[in-house]
Amino acid sequence: DDHYRFGNAVSGGVDNNGSPRESIWTEQDEIVALLKQKSNWTTDTLRELAAYFKIQEVHEDETIYEEGDVPSGFFVVMEGQVEICLMDRRGGGASEGKVIICRRTASEGFGWEALQPPTLLSQVQLRSYSAVAKCNGRLLKVDKSKCTVKAAWFYNDDPVQLPHFLRTLCEGEPLMPLLRSTDLFGKLDPHKLRLISIMCELNEMPVGDELCVEGKVGDDVFLIVTGTVQVSQKDKEDGLQAQEVEKDKKLGRMKRGDLIGIHSIFERKHKRTATVTAVTDGEVAKWEHKKMQWFLKQYPEEAEYFRQVIDGDFKRNLKSSHVPLFANLDKHTKRLLENIKTVVRGDVGMHLFEKGATGDCMYIIKEGSVDIFDDVAVAKKSDHKRRQAA
Repeated sequence: DDHYRFGNAVSGGVDNNGSPRESIWTEQDEIVALLKQKSNWTTDTLRELAAYFKIQEVHEDETIYEEGDVPSGFFVVMEGQVEICLMDRRGGGASEGKVIICRRTASEGFGWEALQPPTLLSQVQLRSYSAVAKCNGRLLKVDKSKCTVKAAWFYNDDPVQLPHFLRTLCEGEPLMPLLRSTDLFGKLDPHKLRLISIMCELNEMPVGDELCVEGKVGDDVFLIVTGTVQVSQKDKEDGLQAQEVEKDKKLGRMKRGDLIGIHSIFERKHKRTATVTAVTDGEVAKWEHKKMQWFLKQYPEEAEYFRQVIDGDFKRNLKSSHVPLFANLDKHTKRLLENIKTVVRGDVGMHLFEKGATGDCMYIIKEGSVDIFDDVAVAKKSDHKRRQAA
């Protein structure tokens, strides 16, 4: 049978002479083994899903589909590697070649457009990118008619788990909910958000790993996916014999969903103003400066929005014309102050501090007013906010 091949993973028992038979695998066994890498479902359920996959061989530099094509199905890489590419068009002009956005390897899926069901109000989602085989390999393919949740509603023979399972393999899908929760990327349309998602590189973040080092230049933007990091800065003190002693001053911690180094989107070789160190094991997403610049050249309308998000709150609260204390600070130090602030709220009559108490912070009044007495500082206007800068 053409659908069988020899392997070693499934026991073949013994023959009539008592000698062990060679093990055999069916294509379905191969598919189930691959799907098990991405799912904890039972073998019986995965066998049911495997029946809807077809194996397709591809050759080096073979185009699997092109940008603008009507989707024919969803793909999963069995062997080899596939490059996801986008035509490089700048300023609405002619194409300047293809840019590799990401690469998909064994057990990773691609072709998310096939998972979008057409509706009465929208047309079929065309391919947003091109897919090209980087080397000889094999792919799993599921026809579009079996890919969508709507298909499962109308065809009793299609397991309802299939479209939901394929979505977990989809390029960019796992990171999109987290990106949508950030101020910087949250308002991007779904196509651009997915592009940002698949452009990133996911890396493990062991305890002690330094994402940024104060004083060194860096080109990368980071998003904490899991884990916690400590932000610190060198605090110089005068020691004995007039020698400068440097100590690490802890400024705060950042966790899941926090972005680090966002000024590197616009500034190449950005000098880091603090050291960021992992205090727990985790995972971090990383974007290179050149990739973010390419994205903004493709979609220049987003550049201004990115700048507003990055600089907006900083400009409102640390303008030198409003807060003379910060007038002579360089822009990197001002950004650092903005990053380490916390927001507190208070009611009328709340005591901020009392005479004689030990002070460990300063306040910037954002809204409302405060009365200063000889022995206490008291909030005067209700529902006001103050910026605690340090």
